[in-house]
Amino acid sequence: MQRLIKIFICAALLVTGGQQAWGYALLGPIANGGDSWQTGILGYGLAYQDILKYPGGPVFLGDIGAPKNLAEGYRRNDQVLYYAYDQNFSGFFGAQGEAACDQAFAIMNNFFTNHPNGVDGYSPTLSEFPFDSQHFNGIAQGLFLTDLKSVTLHCLVEQMGLAEPERYTWTLRQRTELASPPPCPENVVYVVINRNFGIFDQPLTGPGTGTIYSPYVNNLLYTYGIAEDCNRHPPVWSAITIPFSTDMTQPQYTAVAANDFEGGAQSGLGGLDIGGFYSGLTEDDAAGMRFLLSSNNIVFETPAAGAQLENTNFSTLNLLVTSNLTTLLEFASTNPPGAVQAAFPNVVIDTVSNFFVTVTNPIISTFLTNNPGDPANLPPHLVVVTNGFFLTFPQEFSYTFGNLVILHEHTNTAAKVQTISIGNKPGDPANLPPETNVTTTTTTLKGVISGDYYTLPPGSCGIDIYATLATNNPAGSSTNVVATFTDPNTGNTSTESIITTFTNDVFEYFACTLTTNGPAQYQGVQHIQFVRVSDNNVDPLTQAFFTPITNSYPMVWFNPTNSQLGVRRFQRVITAPDFLFTASDQVAANDFVSTVSRNINFETGQVLPQEAGPGVIDGETVFNFNKVGTPFWNGPFVDTNSFVNGQVSGVNQATAVPSVLWASFDGTTNTPIVYPTGASIQELESQMIISISPTSLPDGTNGVPYVPTPFTATGGTPPYSWSVSGLPSGLALLGGNVVEGTPNGNTNGVYDVTVQLMDSSLPTNIVTMPMTITMHNSP
Repeated sequence: MQRLIKIFICAALLVTGGQQAWGYALLGPIANGGDSWQTGILGYGLAYQDILKYPGGPVFLGDIGAPKNLAEGYRRNDQVLYYAYDQNFSGFFGAQGEAACDQAFAIMNNFFTNHPNGVDGYSPTLSEFPFDSQHFNGIAQGLFLTDLKSVTLHCLVEQMGLAEPERYTWTLRQRTELASPPPCPENVVYVVINRNFGIFDQPLTGPGTGTIYSPYVNNLLYTYGIAEDCNRHPPVWSAITIPFSTDMTQPQYTAVAANDFEGGAQSGLGGLDIGGFYSGLTEDDAAGMRFLLSSNNIVFETPAAGAQLENTNFSTLNLLVTSNLTTLLEFASTNPPGAVQAAFPNVVIDTVSNFFVTVTNPIISTFLTNNPGDPANLPPHLVVVTNGFFLTFPQEFSYTFGNLVILHEHTNTAAKVQTISIGNKPGDPANLPPETNVTTTTTTLKGVISGDYYTLPPGSCGIDIYATLATNNPAGSSTNVVATFTDPNTGNTSTESIITTFTNDVFEYFACTLTTNGPAQYQGVQHIQFVRVSDNNVDPLTQAFFTPITNSYPMVWFNPTNSQLGVRRFQRVITAPDFLFTASDQVAANDFVSTVSRNINFETGQVLPQEAGPGVIDGETVFNFNKVGTPFWNGPFVDTNSFVNGQVSGVNQATAVPSVLWASFDGTTNTPIVYPTGASIQELESQMIISISPTSLPDGTNGVPYVPTPFTATGGTPPYSWSVSGLPSGLALLGGNVVEGTPNGNTNGVYDVTVQLMDSSLPTNIVTMPMTITMHNSP
């Protein structure tokens, strides 16, 4: 039997004095460096646990980190992070489950983009945020449902570097057993510390006050008791603090960063409750992320894994001459990769696909003749006629090039039609030798792309053009003979040709190369953007991207040589999602993880000896949701006499208690969605037979007309009915299937848009596709 020893802090702390108070805890590795005391004996590194016989949970997800002291926290320093869902997740939760998780990312994106300068733009007191953002759905409470969006939101806040603030308002630093007798717990003494921090110093009201360490979370004061196990085990700990509010009339553990902590000793303290859902972040969630990512927080740290510094060499000028785009595109369209690489060795081929086309070829005849009424000595002119057609099926190719920079591009090309014939002009003497006659007209070649380009060498991050030395117009020409006729009487040859020219530029430039960069003192990045990657770009077997994503972003660093701030640009090539959502059946022998398992990657290379931080959170995180279905806890038998067969068994359906049941719900009267649903399965089937195009939407700029984007579909039964929700202000779905308009009044950032198609089949196929639109300010 466990004994609970409650040790209360000084009564002076129980008076708030009318002052608003906050608190946040910093997350880092368990027991690293100077925090080697963070052992399981003191309640650190606890594993997942589900409170048995409590319908629906509550669930403590388990520790992936431990609290860190001030200036030893861990944070992310990449401004754009990418997430994706794999087939295991989509197959169980469907498009509705993906949309629910997208809502959690939308809350995070809104937090970072509400102000142009991100977290630094909020008020000093963070009055924009509530102390408690959890609301309840009565139906979901009665059915013991857990909100998928809210669990995802907690996991994302945790991944930003925040630990459970309420749990660490008071936490054990040391447990010492003195000589016995007396026996445990009478011979045990403890050292209790704070690992929760306020925005401002607490008032000096008594011992242990007047510092940044805070016993408050979301304006609620916490005290604690100590649970002592006397090394009986389980649980793994011998002693642990259990913080609780001094005002039991108020909701406790209200931070989204709270991990439903129960400590294995007491239940019902708070966190995300059954039937509860988060509508956003609380003040202390915002306070913690603002502290970590503020521009005032300069930390010696390493850039994100895989990021390379864009280094421009301003000491050496280079010469650049652009090339003919038409020549490249025409050659590439009809030649395989080997031939393209041989003809254009500086071009990097990313992808290539081939296809066959049907070409109708005219049978052309040419001859020289005079029109009726022409003077007798007028030389005949060339006539081109078509006498039928024949079909060919040539192979063509489609390429994407990885290092091609197009400087000018025109979808239609100006050209000249030139006819060259041999003969005499009117009025020439009869015995005068024939002359070459040239006539020229202008035309436009529709759909023929022209322009100029240059290529970037390997390891390049672009060029910085210093000056334009020349613009050559024309820089060269190309002649394509389309018809030829030889006079059988004279042997003279006449031709008709199309002549195109191209313009190129000559530049002086400074080269930018990518280099590996070591650690430096960097500001917080102030804002982070989460971008969803289309399911179509994720390999279902490896979860890698079919097409890598390149992201370039700035970081502000402190230069110790001149004590000045400067900007460095980094480039990161992302080949796999930073956050991958998957699902699996997590029931194993004597082990049942009924919610979500997750990992976190702490980079500790810059941590000094005897310190535990600071550091960077980096690498891929996998959120693995349990898709066992609708599990129920049952048993044990109350005694040996109740173990019987048949209807009188002491363990039966009536004694079962539901474990975690995934759902999506809100504060409306809408019926909760419980996963998996028949609707979600039907959507998945619909997605297999109906394809929507495009799969992504162009960026938008306030005050600039949006590029009209029509939706089309293949498969199913036309006609289709379209709907779009979540569009930025100024955009609308017009004409039934076209997104257009002029954006206005939108803040910078990513807007989550949901596109839905309904076809005309019975039953109706419904396909829902989440997309995003990134909005920018007017140029």
